[in-house]
Amino acid sequence: WDMGNTEVLLTRATAMDGRIHLPDGMSYALLHLKPGLDFISLSVLEKIEEMVEDGIVLVGDPPRRAAGLAGYPESDEDVRTIAQRLWGEIDGERVYMSTHGKGRVYAGKTIAEVLDLEAIKPDFSYTADEDVELSYIHRAAEDLEIYYVANKWGYKDTSDLQYRFRSDPPDRYVQATCSFRVDGDRQIERFDPVTGAVTPVLVYERRGGRYEVPVSLAPEGSTFFVFRKGPERRHVTRITRNGKAVGAGNAPLQLNASGIFVGTGGTEVLLEGTYELAWSDGSTQSLSPTALPPERTIDGGWQITFMERPSLGEIVTTETDVLRSWTEFSRREIKYFSGTARYRKTFDLADESGSRGRGSGRRVYLDLGNVLDLVTVRLNGKVVDTCWIAPFRVEITDHLVKGRNLLELDVTNCWANRLIGDGKLPKERRRTRSNVAGKFQKPGAQEGLRASGLLGPVKLQFAAIEPRPGRGDRGRSR
Repeated sequence: WDMGNTEVLLTRATAMDGRIHLPDGMSYALLHLKPGLDFISLSVLEKIEEMVEDGIVLVGDPPRRAAGLAGYPESDEDVRTIAQRLWGEIDGERVYMSTHGKGRVYAGKTIAEVLDLEAIKPDFSYTADEDVELSYIHRAAEDLEIYYVANKWGYKDTSDLQYRFRSDPPDRYVQATCSFRVDGDRQIERFDPVTGAVTPVLVYERRGGRYEVPVSLAPEGSTFFVFRKGPERRHVTRITRNGKAVGAGNAPLQLNASGIFVGTGGTEVLLEGTYELAWSDGSTQSLSPTALPPERTIDGGWQITFMERPSLGEIVTTETDVLRSWTEFSRREIKYFSGTARYRKTFDLADESGSRGRGSGRRVYLDLGNVLDLVTVRLNGKVVDTCWIAPFRVEITDHLVKGRNLLELDVTNCWANRLIGDGKLPKERRRTRSNVAGKFQKPGAQEGLRASGLLGPVKLQFAAIEPRPGRGDRGRSR
C-alpha cells in the first residue's frame, strides 16, 4: 500500500479497469480514506466520485464537512450531497456496501474484510519454514510486471532499525516460496541489483492465476523479478534431494543462499546426493553428482601489506598464520590503520579439482567468510571481482591454473580507526581530522575502534554442473 495526498489524487491518479493507476506504473485495488476524519477537500471528494463511477472500490466513513473555509458554508453542503450519493443507505452495521456507477463503496468493514468480499487476493505473499520478513514493491510497464523483493534484516536475532555496529558475519539467509499475482504466459527473469546479473527463473509452479517461485536471498539481500509476456519457458516444477523437497533453484550459487541453481546451461549443485527434477513437459531428470572435491580451507602463511599513503605514513608489511582484525595487532601502524591492505597467499590446485575451467563440468567458488569492509579479489594477477556486501564470495573457475595459484585480496576498511588513533596523539603529530569536533579524541573513543580486515575463514568450494536434458529426456545424469 501507499499513502496519497491531494496532489496525487487530483493530478496523477486515474481509474481504469476497476483499479487506481499512477503514471509511473503503480496501481491499486482500492482507495481507503483515513479513519477518524470527518472532513475532506471538496475537489478531492469530487475526484473520488468520478473514480468510483469509473469502477474503483472506496473504503471508509463518509465525510460530514469540507476542509477549509473556501466556499463555506455551501462547500459543507456540497460535501454532504456527494457523500449521500456515494454512501447511500450504508449504516456500517446492517448495510455496509453501496454501488455508485461502476464502483462500490464500503463502510463498517476492515480493509481485510473488503478485500475478501471483493475476492482480491494478495498481490504478493510468501511462506517459509523459518522466521522471514520480506518487503516488496510492484510496478507495471507495458508487457512487464516488475517485483522488487527484499530480505529486510541481516541477522537472525535482529528485527528492528536500531543502529548497531557488528563485526560478526550476517546470517539471516532466506529460503521462501513467493506467490506473485500474475496471470497469463510469462517469461521470468531475475535481476541482481548488486552485480547487475540477469538470469532466467526456471523453477516455479502456476496455480490459480499466480506464479509460485522459490526465492533465495542473502542477508539484507534483494532482487528484481521481471515477468515478461511471452511463451512460457520449459521449466522445473519440483526439486527433491534424497527424497526431500528443495525450495530453491533460482539463485546463482555465488550468492551462497542455496545449494542448487537451475540455469540455461544446466543444473549446478554444491552437495552430493540424488536429485530429482520434475519438468513442466512431464519429463523427469535424475542427478547424482559424485566425487565432488571436499570444501577446502586456505589458511596459514598470509602476507599483509598495509598500503599507506605517503602523506599519512609508511607502508607496513607483516605476516600472520591466523586471520584476525587489524585492531588486534599490537603494532600501532596496524591497529589504527584505515585504508587498503593487500593480503597475499599461494595455494596449489590439482587439475581434477576444476582448474580446467568451465569445460571440466565443475565450477569453483572462493568464499572469503567475513570481510570488513570491502574487498577486491585478484587471482594470478587478474581482477576477479569486488565485493562490498555479504556474502563475500566469487566464482574463480576461469582464473585458476593447474598447480600453484597466487591469491591477492585488497581489503579496505572505514576511516574511524585512523581518526581514533590520531586522536591519541599530540595535535602537532596528527595527520587526519574530522568535522565532528572532539568525537575521536574524547575519553573512551578507543571503544569505537571498528573490527577491520579479512577475518575469514577463506575456503574453496566446488560445484558440479549437470547438463540440461532435452525435451522428453527421462535419462539419468551422473
